[in-house]
Order: sequence, then C-alpha cells, then structure tokens
Amino acid sequence: MKTIKRTFLILALILITSCATFTGRYDIVERDEFLNMLPMFNNEILGGLKYDDQDLDLKTLGIENYSELFDQVDLTKDYKKVIIFLQNHTPEQKFIVQQDTFIICLRSENYVFVICDDASTPDPTPDKVHIGDPIPNLDDFYTLFISKMGINYE
Repeated sequence: MKTIKRTFLILALILITSCATFTGRYDIVERDEFLNMLPMFNNEILGGLKYDDQDLDLKTLGIENYSELFDQVDLTKDYKKVIIFLQNHTPEQKFIVQQDTFIICLRSENYVFVICDDASTPDPTPDKVHIGDPIPNLDDFYTLFISKMGINYE
C-alpha cells in the first residue's frame, strides 16, 4: 500500500511540476514574441503616420498616450498580438513624441523586462532591452536611453 501511495505522490508531483514548467515557458514565449515584434510594430505605426506626408510634425497630432497611436493607422493582423499583450498586461510606460518619431519605454515585473524603442530606427531589434532580474527602474532606464540618443525630452 505504501508503494502505491508513494508512486501516486511521485506521479502527482511530476504532473504538477510539468504543468508549472509549461505555464512558465508559455509566458516566456509570449514575452519574447512581444519583444521581437514591438520594434517592427512601432516602425509600421510611424510609417503609417508619415505615409501621406513625410514632413509631418508628429507633435502637431496631439498624441499624449502610446495607445492613441493604435487607431491612427491601419495595422496588419500580425500586430494584433502586440496590442493584445499591451492591453492585457499594461506594463509601466514612458512615452515621448518628437517631431519625426516617437519613443516608447515599457517595464513589466510579471514578464521581467524593460525595453525602449525609437520608432524611427530601421533595425528590427529593440534599441535597448533588459530581460531578467533585477529589473531596472523605468525612469532610470528611460533617462539613460534618451540621453544616449541625444534627445531633449523636456
């Protein structure tokens, strides 16, 4: 009888552990997919905003929040996952609009990342990203990024 109980407990422990591992890996995959798509998403938004007028001053649009950009252009279906991730997980954010670009910095404790991306950079990788603990403070990460880019944000 002890052998059956022991076997049952071992099997239950293995099942619980494998479920926890699977769930954690799904979160990592979801995070990594989001981080990889974000720069291309931002670049597509910027391209959509400037499609008709390359000299458009983005500051004249009066955009104050990152999510306001999503409705400004027609996005491909590929980027619905990015919007859903942002809506479901609402990470901390810093957002700045410049004359010819916008910059977004996001931080998530649940997904253990902080990222800054300038929409005008052509590289399909994030401009600055940190994944894993300890997660830097968003204000510090943002300020470092902005100063490195030589942007006056006041």
